[in-house]
Amino acid sequence: MEPTHVIAAILGSSVLSSFLTSWFGKINADKSIHVKNVTEERKEWRNRLRALVVITAKAFHNKDVLPLKEVEAELIVRLNPEDPKDLEILDCFKKLYTDWKDDDLEQFNDRIAYLLKHDWERVKQECSAEITPQTLALASVFATILLVLGGCLLSTMPLDLSFVSMQYTACILV
Repeated sequence: MEPTHVIAAILGSSVLSSFLTSWFGKINADKSIHVKNVTEERKEWRNRLRALVVITAKAFHNKDVLPLKEVEAELIVRLNPEDPKDLEILDCFKKLYTDWKDDDLEQFNDRIAYLLKHDWERVKQECSAEITPQTLALASVFATILLVLGGCLLSTMPLDLSFVSMQYTACILV
């Protein structure tokens, strides 16, 4: 192998490795920003749901419909209208001020507790900085393909080192 091919392969490898490093750095920074913002919003959402449970319990025990209607309106806009579990929470809530049974309040509290626990587990999973084996394997395959293709392409290109040395000499003299 000619020295120019070796130099071309080394230059190609370093360009590709710097590209991959910056690409993974950007992905990591984007994830960090996403996790910070989303987890803060979710924290506020969970805290508000907890407060709504307390308001609901007080209004239920006082048999006061007005605060229950206000809580219901807020739950409607805070829960996912397409999720069956969230719709069950709303159905369960409506029973509170129509039947006034303690079992309905307990069922409502249990469903909200399950929803909060599920959301908390999801946040913990999203915040974990683990690199999955699939991601690592995909990155390795991608890097190998790029390095091989880049090395092949650069090694077939004619490299005129006299031009590079003239540029370098000109920079030193100036």
